[in-house]
Amino acid sequence: MSKEHVIENLQGLNAPASASAVAASVVAPDVLRTPEAQAATNAIIAEAVKSVFAQLGPLLESMSLTPAKIAEAEKMRRAKPPEEIARELRERQMMQLDLQEAEARKKENQSACSHRYPTGQSAFHVIHNFPDRQPRFSCPLCGIWVAPRQWMIGPPTQEEPRGHAFIAEAHPLYQEAFKAMASKGV
Repeated sequence: MSKEHVIENLQGLNAPASASAVAASVVAPDVLRTPEAQAATNAIIAEAVKSVFAQLGPLLESMSLTPAKIAEAEKMRRAKPPEEIARELRERQMMQLDLQEAEARKKENQSACSHRYPTGQSAFHVIHNFPDRQPRFSCPLCGIWVAPRQWMIGPPTQEEPRGHAFIAEAHPLYQEAFKAMASKGV
């Protein structure tokens, strides 16, 4: 098959079909060309289409996408498999245990720390940039934070949506750290 022959065959696809070509393809007897016959044919076809859609109506209605069906499908699509949920739960529990162990180790290290360098000098560092002008102290050896008696705002409650205000007592090492600061002359 040559290229020119293919082009000739494809040129007819772009042009609309002529009325004579359509009439030549569908041959109807002259008896069916009367207005009464055409009306009867149209009525039969309309009744057939109506009956088909009447039978397909419930099926099409069950297939239709309603907002509720879309929401349910989206919920099912986003649902995690049970094994993934179980794995996440195990990982959360392991992370909680790790955090608890780390917190216990940190408290143990802080309680065992002498807060002194090997030379015997106090290891407390003074932090002065607080609005109440009271110094805070930190120990670089164990990471402890030593604060004075101060106002604190706790987590919100139903009665106090902005948080529960209370006075937090000074850290037990505050006086020792303050004396160390005074002895350094800071």
